[in-house]
Amino acid sequence: AAVEKVLAVAKKRHPHVGVVHAPGVLDDGLVSGLSSNQVGRVFRPKVSGGWLLHELTRDLDLAFFALFSSASGTLGGGGQGGYA
Repeated sequence: AAVEKVLAVAKKRHPHVGVVHAPGVLDDGLVSGLSSNQVGRVFRPKVSGGWLLHELTRDLDLAFFALFSSASGTLGGGGQGGYA
């Protein structure tokens, strides 16, 4: 409901041209040591937030819809297995 309200207020002031979803939740660990709970805590906001934005903006004529995860699983320091 909060995201829907923000989009409604923003729409009154500015036309929506695109969506960028770049969530970030840390739960450090090596891939081999991650629990399913850790993976869920990192993965859930990416999927549910992206899907929510899709649902709330799918009828808009957007120029782009970008979902970003993170490069830190590849380029970041050790212990960022949840992002890999």
